Amino acid sequence: MKKVLWISGIFAGLLLPLVWIGWTNADKAASQALRSGNVQYEEGRYAEALEAYVMGLESMPEHQALNFNAAQAAYQLGEYTQASEYYDKAAASIDKYLNAGNSLYRAGEVAEDDNQRLQYYNQALQIYKEGIINYPHDVQLKFNYEFVKQKLDELSEQIQKDDPEDQQNDQEQNNMEENEQEQNNQQNEDTNDQQNGERNDEQNEDMQSPGEEDQTREAIARILDMLASEEEESLKNNQGVVRGRDDKYGW
Repeated sequence: MKKVLWISGIFAGLLLPLVWIGWTNADKAASQALRSGNVQYEEGRYAEALEAYVMGLESMPEHQALNFNAAQAAYQLGEYTQASEYYDKAAASIDKYLNAGNSLYRAGEVAEDDNQRLQYYNQALQIYKEGIINYPHDVQLKFNYEFVKQKLDELSEQIQKDDPEDQQNDQEQNNMEENEQEQNNQQNEDTNDQQNGERNDEQNEDMQSPGEEDQTREAIARILDMLASEEEESLKNNQGVVRGRDDKYGW
């Protein structure tokens, strides 16, 4: 028994240096891949940058900085679903949640199927929401959440309009409402004549002057223009990369 323990101790003693050497080599390979990829990224060669980051991830698949930078490069290449997968393994940060949500939204934008687009939009909202929970004071995350939510609502409404069954149900509902309205109008005709005089007097007292009406219309028009410009504004997006140890930011 003692002999077995002695042999096991020798084996463990020999194995530990090998493990340490392997880990050191993997860390060195990841660091080199990070620096190499960053050079390519800064020069706008995103495909080469992604290739370098992926090579580093082969040595250390859970390396957070490499995953984040690979996601950034994939996003620049329009590989949005791939980017979202890399972001998922990156360290928590505002940019992670911001750009991960953006990736899923962009994936929805290029999807051909409306239902698949809805799925991507919903996933994007979940990512933004998670980011808002972790960083409740960040304005960009909140802006993108509202932006995509509006797109989701518009798409859902459009899908319902395009559904023949929904159209038939809507038409039946409209017909019922019209019939009810006609009945109500018939019942109210007699009483309306008696109340017209009193209502006209009240309206004359509360009626705005032409100048006040023009000012109200101008104010409403300004508000609508402001809202329209906000709706057209694109997603907030941060596309910097994580630096290596030799850079001023460190990691």
